[in-house]
Amino acid sequence: MVKKSTKTATKKTPKKAVKSEPKVPLLTITNLTSGYGSLKILRDVSLVVPQKTTVLLMGPNGCGKSTLLKTIVGENKPWTATSVIQFKDKKWTRQNNAAIDKRINAGIGYLRQVQNVFTNLTVQENLETSLLPLPN
Repeated sequence: MVKKSTKTATKKTPKKAVKSEPKVPLLTITNLTSGYGSLKILRDVSLVVPQKTTVLLMGPNGCGKSTLLKTIVGENKPWTATSVIQFKDKKWTRQNNAAIDKRINAGIGYLRQVQNVFTNLTVQENLETSLLPLPN
């Protein structure tokens, strides 16, 4: 006995090629040097954070985590002319260092470890407060 197939032939239509634009990284840091007074904490730090990526910045006390974040958000200035911080399409160097409010309005947020934490808010709500635009 021969069984007949119940499948019908389907004609596959070729998919159209979709051109995808090259994605600009969310954050790019190049040759970042920064610190406090005459104490150099960061020396030629470079990193790239792709879009839709979660990054963990981890290390022992005093290794430069807070200094890196403060420099990214604009609280500290890069020390060298070759230091570049690029967030999406915004680029900051020592020469055109944007104020903190401009960086926050561009979408960079920074929530300190202890200060400025609202105990009545959830962790997510506390993080979201770092992205609120500053009043003029």
